[in-house]
Amino acid sequence: MMTDTTAPRARRALDELDRLAAEPECDPAVYDAAHVLAALCTAADRVGGEDTHVLHWLNRTRTLTAPRKILGKLRTDVRGRRSSRPLAAHLVAYESGSAQARRTICDIITTMIERAEA
Repeated sequence: MMTDTTAPRARRALDELDRLAAEPECDPAVYDAAHVLAALCTAADRVGGEDTHVLHWLNRTRTLTAPRKILGKLRTDVRGRRSSRPLAAHLVAYESGSAQARRTICDIITTMIERAEA
């Protein structure tokens, strides 16, 4: 898949995470990071924000209450893909994980967004 270089960095990072998550030997943290980033991008899109919202929610808030409320029971992500469970559930799973798991997922997403800048 060719990524649009004019797309927001978070979307370009999501493209790459989706590609990595589709690989047979995908690390579970990468798979989870793709779901969390898809949910955050969708929430940001719904409020007219993008990269700054995603990074703020991920790195500067204690909980993901705001994006969870924005998503509500939405089951369609930013790409229009249907989900078997609400997108907010991915954020709940992220928040309920161990501190180490959250840090790993946060680091993966942040790294992918930084790489998307280049």
